[in-house]
Amino acid sequence: PDGKQLVFEWNTTSVGKPANARALYVANAIGTGVRRLTPWKLRGGEPDWSPNGKLILFRSISLSDDEKHGNLYTIRPDGTGVHQLTHYGSQTYLLSSSFSPDGTSITFAKTGVGGQPDIFVMHSNGTNVHPVTNTPLWESEPDWGAGP
Repeated sequence: PDGKQLVFEWNTTSVGKPANARALYVANAIGTGVRRLTPWKLRGGEPDWSPNGKLILFRSISLSDDEKHGNLYTIRPDGTGVHQLTHYGSQTYLLSSSFSPDGTSITFAKTGVGGQPDIFVMHSNGTNVHPVTNTPLWESEPDWGAGP
């Protein structure tokens, strides 16, 4: 959020790591200070930094072949305070997510009408989940974008 650091997903098949192992990393904007935030077993991906820089939202990607299942979590940029926001099972698609510009809400895509993803919004603490779209079409990748 302040342009000094970035967060990214590292997907690897390195020796000693499970196939398609994933973890979130942070680094200084100039490429120094690279450090891992999430454990490999959590399979963190698709990060989104909160507007105030205090949290990183991410999806824990399941081990299923299609990688559309998982749950949303937050973590502090120093790697502490992992908090699970959603508790969906293997029958629920959970796709991309994004913080609102004021950081109070999160939008995301998950299984909705007819088993296809719809767009949902919830409070940033994981409560008050409600649909924004409600159609049999595939709707995903919501992104609130930057604030004014």
